[in-house]
Parts: sequence; C-alpha cells; structure tokens
Amino acid sequence: RPDITQIFPDVSPAAWYAPCVQWAYSNQVVSGYPDGTFQPDRSITRQDMIALLYRNAGSPAVSGQLVGRFRDSASISSYARSAMEWAVENQLISGYTDGTVLPLNPITRAEFAAALANLAGVDASAYSGTSCFSDVSATDWYSGAINWVASKGYMSGMGDGTFGASNSITREQICVALANYAGLSSSGNSAAFNDD
Repeated sequence: RPDITQIFPDVSPAAWYAPCVQWAYSNQVVSGYPDGTFQPDRSITRQDMIALLYRNAGSPAVSGQLVGRFRDSASISSYARSAMEWAVENQLISGYTDGTVLPLNPITRAEFAAALANLAGVDASAYSGTSCFSDVSATDWYSGAINWVASKGYMSGMGDGTFGASNSITREQICVALANYAGLSSSGNSAAFNDD
C-alpha cells in the first residue's frame, strides 16, 4: 500500500495518528480535500461526523423519510443527507428541542463519544458515575458515554487529566477512535488522544 504521505502530503508517516488515517482512507471512511490534503487538525461538523460513521457502517440503505421533519433539514449537504437519515433512523442522533438538527455545527468530543456509544448499541447510562477525567462530572449528560469509550480504549484524554469534552473533535481524532473501535492498533494498544 502507498505511504500515507503519498496519499496526503500533510500527514507524516511518523504522526501518532498516521496508521489510523491510512486505515480510514483504505476503508473509504475518509477522503481528502480538493487540494489533496487531509487537514488532520481541522474540526468537523455534525453532518461530517455522521457521514464518517455512515461510511464506516458500509453506507446501508435508508428510507429517506425522517430528516425532513427538522426545520433546518434544507441545510444538510447532499453528500451527507443519506448519512443523516441513517443516523436518525438508528437513533444515533436526535434533533434539538427547537426542531433543528444543526448539521453545520461543530461536533465536540463528548458528542462524538455519545454517538459512538449509540452506534454500538450501548446503554451509556450504565457507565455514568465518577470519571477519571477532571472535566467530566458524574452529572454531565455525556459522562456515561465518555466513561465507556475510555474503558474500551477507543478514546482517551488530552494528556493533562482532562478528556476535552467540550473541545471540537478533529479529523485525526475521529480516525483514531474509529480505528480503535474497529480493532486496529498499530502498536498492540489503542492509540491515545494525547494532544499535548
């Protein structure tokens, strides 16, 4: 297979996330930008996250009947529409109380952890409670999902004792989490989100 730098010139083979980006690219989970770059540090939107999860699941058929109920469904990009439909059908995401789904909003690390738990069919509430991360309280709505992804080794902390729950998740971080979820490990251990 080609060296990752031959695919994306802005991803060094020595980068901690490089094997996971290569895995995601080889499995058609991610692609680059029109200029040929991957832009690993770039944050992603809600619809982009869902598109990655959808491709990771094999792009299954959808009914196309549910996302239209959201007031802002017209703002869902055409490339992400089937993915958003799939996510709503499978209860990976739901709309907000104002009737929107906010497809263009940046996604946080906590929100991604919750979506991954939903994808796995996990009752995240069973994992709620004290967290090993200083920025995650037992009463936070996402504490169970974060405790679950951390316990499975799919995601870890930021190197300073925090999870970075409210931080926007980046493209490289999602690749690592999905690769870990799929069982890939370049070193025999789950890759860690140690961003310091």
